[in-house]
Amino acid sequence: MTSRAFSPKNSGKSRKGRQAASVERVKASETKWIPFEWQKKVLESTDDMNVVICAGRQVGKTELAIMKAWMAASGGENRTVWWISPTLRQCRRDILPRALKMFKNEDLFDAVVVTDMIMYLNNGSRIIFLSGEQQHADHLLGATLDHCILDEAARLDRKIWEQYIEPMLVVKDAKVWMISTPLGRNWFYEAWTWGKDETMEDWASFHTPSTESPLIGKKLDVIRKRTPKDVFEQEYLAKFTDSAGGAFFGLGACEDKYSLPLEFEKKRSYVCGVDVARKNDFTVILVMDDDGRVVYIDRCQDVSFEQQKARIHLAVKKYGECPVWIDATGLGSSVFEALRNSGLKIDGINLDYKTKAEIIQHLGFKIETESVIYPLGHILIEELQNYQFKRSPTGLVKYEAAPGHHDDCVIALALAVWGKRKSGGTGLWVF
Repeated sequence: MTSRAFSPKNSGKSRKGRQAASVERVKASETKWIPFEWQKKVLESTDDMNVVICAGRQVGKTELAIMKAWMAASGGENRTVWWISPTLRQCRRDILPRALKMFKNEDLFDAVVVTDMIMYLNNGSRIIFLSGEQQHADHLLGATLDHCILDEAARLDRKIWEQYIEPMLVVKDAKVWMISTPLGRNWFYEAWTWGKDETMEDWASFHTPSTESPLIGKKLDVIRKRTPKDVFEQEYLAKFTDSAGGAFFGLGACEDKYSLPLEFEKKRSYVCGVDVARKNDFTVILVMDDDGRVVYIDRCQDVSFEQQKARIHLAVKKYGECPVWIDATGLGSSVFEALRNSGLKIDGINLDYKTKAEIIQHLGFKIETESVIYPLGHILIEELQNYQFKRSPTGLVKYEAAPGHHDDCVIALALAVWGKRKSGGTGLWVF
């Protein structure tokens, strides 16, 4: 059996030497996997770096990451490597079988034992395949990692990275590989910019469209002709675009690189938009300044009625007792009345299809004219990208979040933008 460079046998070489040897010995392997030019470039230039790969369909990003996972696990004893995919089904039916097929001629593979989505190597290392679904998030706690692969990262919630994975890399200064086809300009876009930032020396980003894949060839021209332009650009050219068929256009032009919250400035005026949580939703409290810049967002779930009121009061006080515009539909009406009775300067809006369309269309106009500014990579942008409109057979337009997504930040932003246009008061608006 031909041994592969992704093994402890190379531990005496320099890191760069091991990487170069890895590429050459992959070519000589008995397996069918031969790295493309872009894959070799990634392997040769990213030793001990965090890597973000934005790639089109069928370019080989998954195979490259699978080999990286093997290299990380077989390169030392008792290592823990995690592979996280958006769904458990994807891990079980796609990634693990592909990994087993690719690893079959690897050094150390003869003694590999697979059980319960875990590959045990005879050097004591493990590759663990996990789901990033919300219902499985509790499984992503308590480990100290040597390496991690985030598969289709754009389709994972950003908290998988921020709250679960990143803290588990700190102890061993372990690295992460994020691989994905883009999904608008959500948090994965922000991560991709890290590798383009010269001050973030331990991050490297790569962009590989499907045009660089010999697996597709001339078929790509056929696909281009029958695929909507924005979908083709995202899925095959791996471009970070605004959402296809969405309610808002020009979202990228309103992004700016800053962190929330921003400090209160006496010379400025502010307005607050509030969307009150319904079942399985979030309460969002958003504050905007007179330049249209979002300065504060509080997004919370499963909090009591009294806690919601307290958090709204906190935001209003922080920004100079600014006026509040709140969704007073359904459960929001009781919060509206309670806040009005407490002395806040507040307006409530009943959001039926007509009033909702008006404030959303107004927000869309402000975004297209670049009159709104929001922080790069925030969940707000992901919600804006996945906010859609549908026209009924009778001609009525209905605005709503795409299936599986929330719209709480969108509504809070729309209310703040609407409130910036109107004067503050203490009334209930019915359009």
